[in-house]
Amino acid sequence: MLGISMIHKDEEFAFELCLLSCSLHGIAHAFGESVLLGFFKFFPSDAVYMFATGTGFSELFSLVFVLLVLNIGVFFGYVR
Repeated sequence: MLGISMIHKDEEFAFELCLLSCSLHGIAHAFGESVLLGFFKFFPSDAVYMFATGTGFSELFSLVFVLLVLNIGVFFGYVR
């Protein structure tokens, strides 16, 4: 849904669709991470530390990547 809203960003529904997709993504991410952390209680603490570091870095990296791609004007081979 986020991709659709980014492609059709001139349309009226794009902002609402973007908010909805970001909200659903946040809910799914929080639920999935809490389930995984519940499973990690059986693992050593080093494994939990590495998992938390990796997920935090991936969120920051993906946000910076999307912002760079949108600012450059290139979206999967589409140049304006």
